[in-house]
Amino acid sequence: MIRTGLRNLPAHKTRLLMTALAVVLGTAFLSGTLDFGDTVGNAYRGQLTQSLDDVAAKVDPGHGGATGGDRSGGRVDSPAADSVGAVSGVAAVRPEVAGNVYVADGNGAPVGGDHRGNDGTNYHPGPDGTDLAIR
Repeated sequence: MIRTGLRNLPAHKTRLLMTALAVVLGTAFLSGTLDFGDTVGNAYRGQLTQSLDDVAAKVDPGHGGATGGDRSGGRVDSPAADSVGAVSGVAAVRPEVAGNVYVADGNGAPVGGDHRGNDGTNYHPGPDGTDLAIR
């Protein structure tokens, strides 16, 4: 059987070359896809942990209503942020605004039919001018 296979190799060089090429390319694409997925996952996890590396506590007033419908019920205003900053041991307070952002037409209605907004947040530089909100 081995002798017959080896004898037929010179007769089917192109078939052997194409089979080897298909195996090499398939392996390369699979390893590239797995490597890319792992790299993206590690970058995402690293960004999440890096954005909270200097946070010791977060004051969150919650959202109004048990069903979460009206989100304007609770908020930490400027005097509340100042009182948190006055607590002994607090190095810095970073007020943050986050929510959905819409583009409105002249009548104040959201542009687009699906009414899904994009996530948006404020930009707040630190006291020394460094960027605290976006890393």
